[in-house]
Amino acid sequence: MTTNGPAATDLEAVKLRAILKSAVAAIVTIDSRGRIETVNSAAERMFGYAAGEVIGRNINMLMPEPYRSQHDTYLAKYLATGRRQIIGIGREVAGLRKDGSTFPMHLSVGEFKVGETRYFTGTILDLSAQRAAEQRFEHEQALFRSIFQSLPDPLVICDTTGAIRLVNPSFTKVFGFTE
Repeated sequence: MTTNGPAATDLEAVKLRAILKSAVAAIVTIDSRGRIETVNSAAERMFGYAAGEVIGRNINMLMPEPYRSQHDTYLAKYLATGRRQIIGIGREVAGLRKDGSTFPMHLSVGEFKVGETRYFTGTILDLSAQRAAEQRFEHEQALFRSIFQSLPDPLVICDTTGAIRLVNPSFTKVFGFTE
Protein backbone atom coordinates (compact mmCIF):
# COMPACT_ATOMS: atom_id res chain seq x y z
CA MET A 1 0.00 0.00 0.00
CA THR A 2 1.37 3.43 -0.90
CA THR A 3 0.89 6.54 1.16
CA ASN A 4 0.98 9.01 -1.72
CA GLY A 5 -1.89 7.70 -3.86
CA PRO A 6 -5.53 8.79 -4.09
CA ALA A 7 -6.55 6.69 -1.07
CA ALA A 8 -4.02 8.55 1.10
CA THR A 9 -5.30 11.90 -0.20
CA ASP A 10 -8.90 10.89 0.58
CA LEU A 11 -7.87 9.75 4.05
CA GLU A 12 -6.08 13.05 4.68
CA ALA A 13 -9.18 14.97 3.57
CA VAL A 14 -11.38 12.91 5.91
CA LYS A 15 -8.95 13.50 8.79
CA LEU A 16 -8.86 17.23 8.10
CA ARG A 17 -12.67 17.49 8.01
CA ALA A 18 -12.90 15.57 11.30
CA ILE A 19 -10.35 17.85 12.95
CA LEU A 20 -12.12 21.00 11.74
CA LYS A 21 -15.50 19.70 12.83
CA SER A 22 -14.35 18.67 16.31
CA ALA A 23 -12.20 21.73 17.06
CA VAL A 24 -13.41 23.86 19.95
CA ALA A 25 -11.69 26.91 18.49
CA ALA A 26 -13.21 28.70 15.53
CA ILE A 27 -11.19 28.16 12.36
CA VAL A 28 -11.65 30.41 9.33
CA THR A 29 -9.67 30.31 6.09
CA ILE A 30 -9.48 33.26 3.70
CA ASP A 31 -7.84 33.82 0.34
CA SER A 32 -5.36 36.62 -0.39
CA ARG A 33 -8.23 39.00 -1.22
CA GLY A 34 -9.74 38.52 2.23
CA ARG A 35 -12.62 36.33 0.99
CA ILE A 36 -13.78 33.60 3.36
CA GLU A 37 -13.10 30.14 1.94
CA THR A 38 -13.98 27.86 4.86
CA VAL A 39 -15.38 28.05 8.38
CA ASN A 40 -15.74 25.25 10.87
CA SER A 41 -18.81 24.60 13.03
CA ALA A 42 -17.19 26.35 16.01
CA ALA A 43 -16.88 29.51 13.89
CA GLU A 44 -20.54 29.21 12.91
CA ARG A 45 -21.53 29.02 16.58
CA MET A 46 -19.13 31.76 17.68
CA PHE A 47 -20.17 34.32 15.09
CA GLY A 48 -23.79 33.21 14.65
CA TYR A 49 -23.62 32.73 10.88
CA ALA A 50 -24.17 29.55 8.89
CA ALA A 51 -21.25 28.74 6.59
CA GLY A 52 -23.33 29.62 3.52
CA GLU A 53 -23.85 33.15 4.84
CA VAL A 54 -20.12 33.93 5.03
CA ILE A 55 -18.37 31.83 2.36
CA GLY A 56 -17.21 34.14 -0.43
CA ARG A 57 -17.68 37.30 1.62
CA ASN A 58 -14.91 39.51 3.00
CA ILE A 59 -13.62 38.46 6.42
CA ASN A 60 -14.04 42.03 7.62
CA MET A 61 -17.76 41.30 8.06
CA LEU A 62 -16.75 39.51 11.28
CA MET A 63 -14.88 42.55 12.61
CA PRO A 64 -16.07 45.70 14.35
CA GLU A 65 -14.44 49.05 13.65
CA PRO A 66 -11.61 49.97 13.49
CA TYR A 67 -10.55 46.47 12.38
CA ARG A 68 -13.21 46.29 9.66
CA SER A 69 -12.02 49.30 7.70
CA GLN A 70 -8.31 48.57 8.24
CA HIS A 71 -8.23 44.86 7.39
CA ASP A 72 -8.00 45.02 3.60
CA THR A 73 -5.27 47.67 3.78
CA TYR A 74 -3.35 45.58 6.31
CA LEU A 75 -3.66 42.45 4.16
CA ALA A 76 -2.52 44.30 1.01
CA LYS A 77 0.42 45.82 2.92
CA TYR A 78 1.44 42.41 4.23
CA LEU A 79 1.26 40.84 0.77
CA ALA A 80 3.37 43.67 -0.67
CA THR A 81 5.99 43.93 2.10
CA GLY A 82 5.85 40.72 4.16
CA ARG A 83 5.72 42.86 7.33
CA ARG A 84 3.82 40.88 9.97
CA GLN A 85 1.58 42.42 12.57
CA ILE A 86 -0.50 39.39 13.44
CA ILE A 87 0.44 36.53 11.10
CA GLY A 88 2.41 33.96 13.06
CA ILE A 89 2.17 36.15 16.16
CA GLY A 90 -1.44 36.29 17.34
CA ARG A 91 -3.12 38.93 19.45
CA GLU A 92 -6.29 39.94 21.19
CA VAL A 93 -8.85 41.72 19.05
CA ALA A 94 -12.63 42.05 18.96
CA GLY A 95 -15.06 40.00 16.89
CA LEU A 96 -18.49 40.96 15.57
CA ARG A 97 -21.39 38.52 15.82
CA LYS A 98 -24.32 38.35 13.43
CA ASP A 99 -26.54 39.95 16.09
CA GLY A 100 -24.24 43.00 16.16
CA SER A 101 -22.66 42.25 19.52
CA THR A 102 -18.90 42.39 19.89
CA PHE A 103 -16.74 40.05 21.93
CA PRO A 104 -13.08 39.79 22.93
CA MET A 105 -11.13 37.11 21.13
CA HIS A 106 -7.63 35.82 20.65
CA LEU A 107 -6.73 35.48 16.98
CA SER A 108 -3.73 33.62 15.63
CA VAL A 109 -3.18 33.56 11.89
CA GLY A 110 -1.13 31.18 9.81
CA GLU A 111 -0.34 31.30 6.11
CA PHE A 112 -0.06 28.58 3.49
CA LYS A 113 0.14 28.26 -0.29
CA VAL A 114 -1.52 25.91 -2.71
CA GLY A 115 0.37 26.30 -5.96
CA GLU A 116 0.82 30.04 -6.29
CA THR A 117 -2.31 30.92 -4.31
CA ARG A 118 -1.85 32.19 -0.76
CA TYR A 119 -4.33 31.48 1.99
CA PHE A 120 -4.58 32.50 5.62
CA THR A 121 -6.11 30.48 8.44
CA GLY A 122 -7.32 32.18 11.58
CA THR A 123 -7.75 30.22 14.78
CA ILE A 124 -10.04 32.11 17.14
CA LEU A 125 -10.73 31.68 20.83
CA ASP A 126 -13.67 33.53 22.39
CA LEU A 127 -12.41 35.29 25.51
CA SER A 128 -15.86 36.40 26.74
CA ALA A 129 -16.07 33.91 29.61
CA GLN A 130 -12.49 34.67 30.67
CA ARG A 131 -13.13 38.44 30.64
CA ALA A 132 -16.37 37.98 32.62
CA ALA A 133 -14.52 35.87 35.21
CA GLU A 134 -11.78 38.51 35.45
CA GLN A 135 -14.40 41.23 35.99
CA ARG A 136 -16.13 39.16 38.69
CA PHE A 137 -12.79 38.57 40.38
CA GLU A 138 -11.93 42.29 40.27
CA HIS A 139 -15.36 43.12 41.69
CA GLU A 140 -14.94 40.58 44.48
CA GLN A 141 -11.45 41.91 45.27
CA ALA A 142 -12.81 45.46 45.48
CA LEU A 143 -15.64 44.28 47.72
CA PHE A 144 -13.20 42.40 49.98
CA ARG A 145 -10.89 45.44 50.22
CA SER A 146 -13.82 47.70 51.06
CA ILE A 147 -15.10 45.39 53.81
CA PHE A 148 -11.60 44.63 55.15
CA GLN A 149 -10.66 48.31 55.29
CA SER A 150 -13.89 49.41 57.00
CA LEU A 151 -14.21 46.74 59.70
CA PRO A 152 -14.19 48.32 63.15
CA ASP A 153 -12.40 45.32 64.69
CA PRO A 154 -8.69 44.63 64.19
CA LEU A 155 -8.08 41.94 61.61
CA VAL A 156 -4.89 40.11 60.67
CA ILE A 157 -4.40 37.70 57.79
CA CYS A 158 -1.50 35.26 58.08
CA ASP A 159 -0.11 32.65 55.72
CA THR A 160 0.28 28.97 56.66
CA THR A 161 3.61 29.66 58.38
CA GLY A 162 2.06 32.30 60.64
CA ALA A 163 3.69 35.24 58.86
CA ILE A 164 1.46 38.31 58.79
CA ARG A 165 0.40 39.12 55.24
CA LEU A 166 -2.27 41.76 55.74
CA VAL A 167 -3.69 43.93 58.50
CA ASN A 168 -6.61 46.32 58.39
CA PRO A 169 -6.58 49.98 59.54
CA SER A 170 -8.32 49.07 62.82
CA PHE A 171 -5.38 46.78 63.65
CA THR A 172 -2.84 49.55 63.13
CA LYS A 173 -4.95 51.99 65.16
CA VAL A 174 -5.52 49.61 68.12
CA PHE A 175 -2.00 48.15 68.28
CA GLY A 176 -0.02 51.17 67.11
CA PHE A 177 1.86 49.34 64.35
CA THR A 178 2.19 50.51 60.80
CA GLU A 179 1.10 48.22 58.07
